[in-house]
Amino acid sequence: MRRKRCCCCHKLYWPHPQTYRQQKTCDKEFCRAWRLQEKWKLWSRKNPLYGQSRKGKLRLWRQEHPGYWKAWRKQHPYYVSRNRLAQKARNAKNRRWIAKPTEWSSICIDKLRQIVSLRLIAKPTAWEDVLIWKIDGICRYLKAQVLIAKPTDIDRRL
Repeated sequence: MRRKRCCCCHKLYWPHPQTYRQQKTCDKEFCRAWRLQEKWKLWSRKNPLYGQSRKGKLRLWRQEHPGYWKAWRKQHPYYVSRNRLAQKARNAKNRRWIAKPTEWSSICIDKLRQIVSLRLIAKPTAWEDVLIWKIDGICRYLKAQVLIAKPTDIDRRL
């Protein structure tokens, strides 16, 4: 038996003797998690209708067991409190990526500086094409930021 190269970190490793033919990654936790994630992505692509069929079965089960989840949460208060804290952290993490309206001006200034720096790189004949392409991208970006951001009292007055 010889060493193999990990599909994730690309480092050489010694595979387990019992499973060396099937083993794709080394023993690192990150690599194993990556492999599991890739396996499920591939399975989901091969079975696109599984989720739809599963939804119907779950709906029927919920109708037959109406108070199950309420009772389960009552019996597992530790899980409920832990999940509530984790959900708060996930929400905060997602909010971090949303631009606030007061930050729009700094975003606009930064994007305009990028356009000015392009003038130094682009050839004079191709400048119009680059400018149009970049301006379109910046406009789409700024429109998305405007739609995502939550309005504040300052912005309502403007």
